[in-house]
This record gives sequence, C-alpha cells and structure tokens, in this order.
Amino acid sequence: MATCKECKWVMVHTVDPSKGICTNKRIKLSDTQANQTAIAKHVVKMSDKACDNFEGGKMTFREMV
Repeated sequence: MATCKECKWVMVHTVDPSKGICTNKRIKLSDTQANQTAIAKHVVKMSDKACDNFEGGKMTFREMV
C-alpha cells in the first residue's frame, strides 16, 4: 500500500517532519495573470494512505513551478 511519504506531490512540512504538504491540486489561471498556475496546498500525514492522485518518486524543480 502506497503512502503520502512515497508520493511525488508531497513535500515534507517545514515544522513537523511527520506531516507533509500536498501540492497535487493545481488551478489554471487566466492568460493575463503573471503566473499561469495556482497551487492549492493542504497538509497530510506522511503515513496516510495515498489518494487516487498518487505518483511515485520525487518532484523535479521544473514540475514544482
């Protein structure tokens, strides 16, 4: 069973290493905005069962932005 800890969309929380920040939900902004994408972050426990958006591995810097 995969966990949030193994998902590429989860980054370790800056204060509590047992928690993470899920960055999977992304919202497309209008073309007139300086940024094209907004990231809706939410806190998860690293040991939680992975959701349907699970992708294994680490996120690259290019995928973060």
